[in-house]
Amino acid sequence: MINVLFIHHTKSIGGAAISMIKTIEFLDRSKFKPVVLLLKRSELANVLEEKNIEYLITSEKFYIKYYSFFSHYEPGYKWYDIFNLIPKSFCWILSRFHFSKKILKDVDFDIIHLNSSVLTDFLYAAKSKSKTVIHIREAIAKGYFGVRKSIMKRQIKRYADKVIAISEDNSTRLNLKNKTSVVYNFIEILDKTELKVKSQNNKSVLYVGGSSYIKGFYTLIDALDTLDKNVNIIFAGSYPSRNSFNGIKKYIPKYVKQRKALQKMRSCKQAVEIGFSNEISQLIMDTEFLISPFSVEHFSRPIIEAFANGKTAIGSNVEGMNEIIDHKVNGLIVQKNNPEELANAINYLFKNQHLLNEYGKHGYSKALNLFSPNNVKKIEFIYQNLIVL
Repeated sequence: MINVLFIHHTKSIGGAAISMIKTIEFLDRSKFKPVVLLLKRSELANVLEEKNIEYLITSEKFYIKYYSFFSHYEPGYKWYDIFNLIPKSFCWILSRFHFSKKILKDVDFDIIHLNSSVLTDFLYAAKSKSKTVIHIREAIAKGYFGVRKSIMKRQIKRYADKVIAISEDNSTRLNLKNKTSVVYNFIEILDKTELKVKSQNNKSVLYVGGSSYIKGFYTLIDALDTLDKNVNIIFAGSYPSRNSFNGIKKYIPKYVKQRKALQKMRSCKQAVEIGFSNEISQLIMDTEFLISPFSVEHFSRPIIEAFANGKTAIGSNVEGMNEIIDHKVNGLIVQKNNPEELANAINYLFKNQHLLNEYGKHGYSKALNLFSPNNVKKIEFIYQNLIVL
């Protein structure tokens, strides 16, 4: 039996958490015993409990109360984020040289699996205890001078036994080919007999990115002006409440922009805000197709979920998107940050209903070939090879 400790870093139940859960669910439990260590108390603990996945929550106050992970991926930090960057840097240093060693001091696992590239501060401590895997789920950025990337890459090169990248783009950016294996995220694939017959009258499109700039929220808001009047956008994800912009936030440009975008969404009859949902698969089945208009490089998990449900998708021309969407084969790729082109693509698919079925079938085939639970076998193979070494 190979004992695997997964370390997860954030409160949110986003793509990294969902992908980790799916990996654990499909692991061969006769060969692997997974346990999850959460650095933050959150609803994720309830999800793990519901799925009978063993987990621990660190008792270390530093992680529970103060820790803020140091991201080093697109879109990275802007010059005005310096006041966030400084404390995050201190958190990384404190975790790397003290607190990570403290909480891993008494653990006994064959493999420690770090669930994101933001956990490079755990590599040294993990390496001293067991074989170490780090999962690169983000498009790593160079930054302004390349210092941040150099530090993170050095940690990975020295202390990770194996790197798993979720796309070829992520692997290329890191450029540690001798240590890296590409294993695409995977999703349960519906049997063809379970695929829902598309409603000809349901002219609704699903967007699941919340109010995040990098997920194309502002592009989509601006696209509302050009949408055909009989098309509705279902806005899933997290959106700030109307009371979230009090105090100094009233005057900070990025919050002013966000507030105006939210006001436009909430006043538009074609925009249906449903907020966060754990039933993304059901939402995909209840809408015609999915849109994922990212403004920065990213591997979009919701698109492979759409494919797995026999639906097509529209994505933007960011690096890595072409690994999922084959333009005019299983979906459409539009210019990023281009509201008019996004709206025209949405209108085009509704005016050419036969393409929804055609693209959906091709997307389903691609999901079967590249994004099925068979991918967990590749991770199991990585684990087994590490133990043999």
